[in-house]
Amino acid sequence: MKHLIIAICLFINSAYAQISLSQSSPDLNWKEIESSHFKIVYPDYIEDQAHFTLNLLEHYKKAVAETYDQNPKKLTLILRSELSMPNGFVTLAPRRSEWFTSSNITPVVGSLDWFQSLAIHEYRHVIQLDYLNRSNIKNGYYLFGENIANVLMFIVMPTWYFEGDAVWTETVLSDGGRGRSPRFSARFKALLSQGNLPKYDSLLAGDYTQDLPNHYVFGYFLITHAQKVFGKKVWKEVAAIASDSPLNPFSFYNAFEAVTGTSFSRFYEKTLNDLKSKWPKSALPEKQEYSKVYSPQKIDKGLLYLQKTFDSHWELTLDTGTNKKIIKKLSIYPSLSKSDANKDSFLFTHLKPHSRYGHKSSNDLHIINLNSSKLKRLTYNKRLFHPEFSPDNKSILAIEYTKKNEWTLNVLDLTGKLKQQIQSQEDMKIAEASWIDNKTVIALTLNNIGKKQFTIIDLETSKFKTLTKPTRNNIYNIKASNDHVYFEADDKGQTNIFSFHLKKGIVAKCTNEEISAQQPSIANDTLYFTSEDLNGSHIKNITLQCEENSYDLFDIEEYIGDTPSDSYFEMAPLVLDNSKKFMTKSISSKEYDEYEHGLTPHSWSFFGGRGYQLSAQTSNYLNSFNLYSSIGLSSEENKPFAELALIYSKYYPIFVFDLQYAQRITESEIYDDPEWDELKAGLGILLPYINTYNLYNLSSYINLNSSYVQISENEAASLDELNNENLIQTGYDLMISLTKTIKKREINPEYGFIFSHSYKDFKSNQDLRSKSFVTTNLLQNFFPGFFTNHSLATSIKNELRPANLLKYHTQENYVPTPGYTFSRGYNYSFTPNFTKATLEYTLPLTYPNTGFGKWIHFTRVYATLFYDHTYSEFIEGTRSFNSRGIEFYLESLTFRKLPLKYGIRLLNKQREDEDHVEFFLSL
Repeated sequence: MKHLIIAICLFINSAYAQISLSQSSPDLNWKEIESSHFKIVYPDYIEDQAHFTLNLLEHYKKAVAETYDQNPKKLTLILRSELSMPNGFVTLAPRRSEWFTSSNITPVVGSLDWFQSLAIHEYRHVIQLDYLNRSNIKNGYYLFGENIANVLMFIVMPTWYFEGDAVWTETVLSDGGRGRSPRFSARFKALLSQGNLPKYDSLLAGDYTQDLPNHYVFGYFLITHAQKVFGKKVWKEVAAIASDSPLNPFSFYNAFEAVTGTSFSRFYEKTLNDLKSKWPKSALPEKQEYSKVYSPQKIDKGLLYLQKTFDSHWELTLDTGTNKKIIKKLSIYPSLSKSDANKDSFLFTHLKPHSRYGHKSSNDLHIINLNSSKLKRLTYNKRLFHPEFSPDNKSILAIEYTKKNEWTLNVLDLTGKLKQQIQSQEDMKIAEASWIDNKTVIALTLNNIGKKQFTIIDLETSKFKTLTKPTRNNIYNIKASNDHVYFEADDKGQTNIFSFHLKKGIVAKCTNEEISAQQPSIANDTLYFTSEDLNGSHIKNITLQCEENSYDLFDIEEYIGDTPSDSYFEMAPLVLDNSKKFMTKSISSKEYDEYEHGLTPHSWSFFGGRGYQLSAQTSNYLNSFNLYSSIGLSSEENKPFAELALIYSKYYPIFVFDLQYAQRITESEIYDDPEWDELKAGLGILLPYINTYNLYNLSSYINLNSSYVQISENEAASLDELNNENLIQTGYDLMISLTKTIKKREINPEYGFIFSHSYKDFKSNQDLRSKSFVTTNLLQNFFPGFFTNHSLATSIKNELRPANLLKYHTQENYVPTPGYTFSRGYNYSFTPNFTKATLEYTLPLTYPNTGFGKWIHFTRVYATLFYDHTYSEFIEGTRSFNSRGIEFYLESLTFRKLPLKYGIRLLNKQREDEDHVEFFLSL
């Protein structure tokens, strides 16, 4: 899985050392437990989870590796405990896995215990990466380390292979993986059963005209179908051959044909047709623009719901029957947490990153007044989910994932103040709850292996009473009403809505949708829910007439059907029982040395940002300590250099220690070219800050830096040149970016700005006058255009430094900053002072979704009209450079791997009155 981390990246001097915010809080006490196969690194307060994880990994290790005949080397796993979003990943540089411990708050990842799912899914990624590190990929590793091995694996195998194969593994080795959940395949089923067979290249490249299943989904079905047709070790053989040609982007497809005897395109068509035949054709709706709706709720004023299209954010909408009113545009993850409404308010949670640490986040309660549209935050730095108003509208019910990683049932007042907190029981984790009355709630609880059951909790006595047997059925979205609890559940290949009578224990089926019915809401004997079809999801309502179910909804043998929505591959699962062996602590823990691996190079290279160089990078597993070193020949001056940089990121300020040596030369038309040796020692202190304000995202930092620079004796020096002296460099960098979240079809933010300012000053020890300085400024603004997804952008950029070329200039400033330094059409030349202003208007033109076979697939074409004005002061005088024109961008996926933009620029250089045509390529 890939995780979403908000981070700031920048380069300090010439170290090219990337600084990220991907750390946990500094006050965590890290411990470790270790077996012969795994080392688990974790905060001390989740030791039970760490032992459970180690036992799960040992339990599944052999089975997960079986189809690859692999025995991987020891793995270090880090349990990150401070995030709100459940996720996990395996990566290189350094080789490790990281799991975010937020548990089963959402059914999107299936009905397994969260750690059970990761133990299979993420360890399968370890098997994949270790197996692919062979042949010429391994040769690449020997030459350049783990970073290049990662790149070569990306070239060799498509992303869907990694995720689809991991989903296949979690499905066949368990009784509740995603492949057994119809909600996982609902979007794919909606397309295929209604006659829409997506192009393979559209699945890879994305589509601006329809919502396609992600690479987890179609990857699972491609992986599984090949296993059925060609045998369970087919992908092992394909990967082995493909790794022989890691620089060929089509090596995977060539290897597939060599192993199976059929072309991949033919196999892809057969897979989709097979699925289409097994998913009965459903009624084709009238073609409409894609939209998704969520959480329909009937209130006094009308029907309230969330809606999103490719041209909008999530919009809280009120349909009164005569008109539709957008109450508020929101940054919301409705699949992460339910929401609720009463006659005057809408209650939801908002995911926020920590201001400094990328591995920490919150999910706080917010409320919107439906009359004034005013948004108010109720809690701070909490992880709350599934809020619901009490029947008397005086309290709020919510599930909290506490700072100690415990799940509690919270009752809060309408200001967000905690009134009551009920702890989960040792073998019963509270995942979701709904009010039965003001004193009683019905909860969806999980036992110690993740199976779900209905449990009544008395708020006055804090007593639990279990009503149903544990099940792997992917039950979610419970809502109590009139002695019943309504919920969505797996239903023989569909997701449908059911009711459970709280007193009689009778399960009844309330909907009969062909694909899915979700998010039930009851009002006046009417059931409101959402249903999936080719155009997305839409709201339905029916008279509440639930019929007693004909089979046991809690028995896996009953609710699993015989369609691909339930399972596309038959294999006896390794069912997790209730054995206490997974809870045992057979291994003693010890304090973890956070600097482990910190001095062991994980990647190295023979070329880099400064020319020919031998460089090496190291990082500890917690990403709080990084080291970068290099030695080589600079591209700027063709002279030797060496560098050592250390980045320490554990605490709020990020410290960068930098040591550089370089031989320098300055070209002179008057004197012999002066040459000297330069030794520089520097310290940088980075102070970042990140926040979100509903739809607006703030990223900012201040970087304070200072260096001691020693200049050797220079025999060719004139009186104006540096010679056998020391410089003190002081400076700072400031960056502030505040932009509105981009919609799917938007090219630029609708509103926002980016401001950056940098200043460096150099003073000599021989006198008090400033020997040199450099300052840069940039301000870019974004505004909406005249039509949907059009944008207007303005920018102004300035650079200022001494006019004397013989004064001290830092090496990186000989190279112009990225982008158009001068007006388009004009080359950069050294100038002590220039200001550039730009006006751009950007608009989409078309979404072709076509291309040239496997070579290139175009997804969007857009244009930018521009006018550039540059005023520059040269030593010999001032000059202006103006240009205007239009740029056409063709977004593509090239070679089924590279997201490239092909550009054509038509411009007029106004001073010379010359027209030019230029072609360019960009990521």
